[in-house]
Amino acid sequence: MNKMDRSNANFTNAIESVRNKLCAIPLPVQYPLGMGKEFTGVCDLVTMDILKWNQSNCGYECEAVDSCMSVSQDMLNEVKLARSRLIEEVAMHSNEAMAKMFAAEDNTLSPDELLYFIRKLTHSCSVVPVLCGSALKNKGIQPLMDAMLYFLPSPAHRRANHLPAVVHKLCAFVFKVIHSHQRGPVVFVRLYSGCLRPHSNIYNMSRKCRERVNRLLQVFADELKEVTEMTEGNIAAIVGLKNTYTGDVLVTSADVASAAEKEGAMTGGEHFLKGLEAPEPVFFRTIETFSAVEQQDLEHALRALSREDPSLKVSTDPDSRQMILSGMGELHLDIVCDRIRRDFNVSVTLGAVQVSYREAPSIAASRSGHVDRTVGSQRHCISIMLKLTPVEDEGPIRDVEFAKTVGVVDKPVLEAVTHGILQACSRGVVASASLVLFAVWCVAGPLLSFPVINAKISVEKLSITQNSSPAMAQVCAIECMAKLLSGSELILLEPVMTVEV
Repeated sequence: MNKMDRSNANFTNAIESVRNKLCAIPLPVQYPLGMGKEFTGVCDLVTMDILKWNQSNCGYECEAVDSCMSVSQDMLNEVKLARSRLIEEVAMHSNEAMAKMFAAEDNTLSPDELLYFIRKLTHSCSVVPVLCGSALKNKGIQPLMDAMLYFLPSPAHRRANHLPAVVHKLCAFVFKVIHSHQRGPVVFVRLYSGCLRPHSNIYNMSRKCRERVNRLLQVFADELKEVTEMTEGNIAAIVGLKNTYTGDVLVTSADVASAAEKEGAMTGGEHFLKGLEAPEPVFFRTIETFSAVEQQDLEHALRALSREDPSLKVSTDPDSRQMILSGMGELHLDIVCDRIRRDFNVSVTLGAVQVSYREAPSIAASRSGHVDRTVGSQRHCISIMLKLTPVEDEGPIRDVEFAKTVGVVDKPVLEAVTHGILQACSRGVVASASLVLFAVWCVAGPLLSFPVINAKISVEKLSITQNSSPAMAQVCAIECMAKLLSGSELILLEPVMTVEV
């Protein structure tokens, strides 16, 4: 609980707010000595020590008083009542703690026993330890750091459950990338297992590429100190990685990555091995420089910012050749533009905001397509029937079903048809066999030219002559797909984001 020195601070109300609004079970392990302007320190309910801070050095020194006699009798009664409630709450959620308490002569728990049971309940997510202080005046910072060591799990406690193949080997998560004018890209990682040394080769599981650590730095707030080794549980900064982005996972080698992927799929740890998956952007704006001379500098700036922020996407419009900036909101794109001007000294301008709508079918529909062409001396004759069925909350079209009525067709032809439809779902314009350009509505829907989602596509019929090529089968599928969607009844969907606090 921060800002206990505010005039309207109320520790009890804040605890109840956590319980009611966040649906969590708060476990206060500290009690504030006064509130608002009278906030002078805290009492540790586990050890019953009084902690006060010297404001002459901005609260960097914490003074521990071993006795509660330095507080008033009323405050002492409140502290004793709070400790009794702490023990009762621990015993209520732990049968082992309740047995220990009843076995004791004074029906209580020792400080060491309390620490043990609070840590155990925190690991099982049964309770949430709550501390208090004032960050502005550095009150409560030291016990907060100690509580992280006492109560939160270490990498050794969790690694066997999620990463069985990388125990005692390097496994690190990239949580931040910044660009320094002196050092270049600086990659911040959290080491979950193993150790990291400078001038060593590592493997990026997310990008499937090898990287080399040139320099290894230890982080002290805004200062970076060069070190020769970092072990598990620490945060390190790496200089020299060229293809690593925020959210990537780093391991020792490609063999370790392959073994981790296999074991992760069996143990349920594959969600971590995939790294950070950024949501699809919902806002789009064009970005341009005032002069062609700065275009290369803009591309460099966008590449650098894309490494820092995986939710930022950069693409080029195939018709106008304009650069499109995609993000999670208008403010997000404005901040990116401001950083390009401030950090990279590139003058840019943003176009109007475009919202990423989607189009979805409201009723089922089917269409037939036929291609009969002669290329050189070879005649290609293909007929196909596609069916479009609306599916609720299905998302992007990722696969194609083949009905039993399709019959026996060569595997290369089936793969070509599938590839053609999925290619139509992922590109706006497809060139097939360099013959003709087909406008595909799966990316540019017939309503407002937005992608089509929440649909299932199935191939009901497919006939092909013996000498017809798979490429022509792909052309036929794309043409039929365009006719199917252009003649279907589609509805417009607005973007919806789910936020978890």
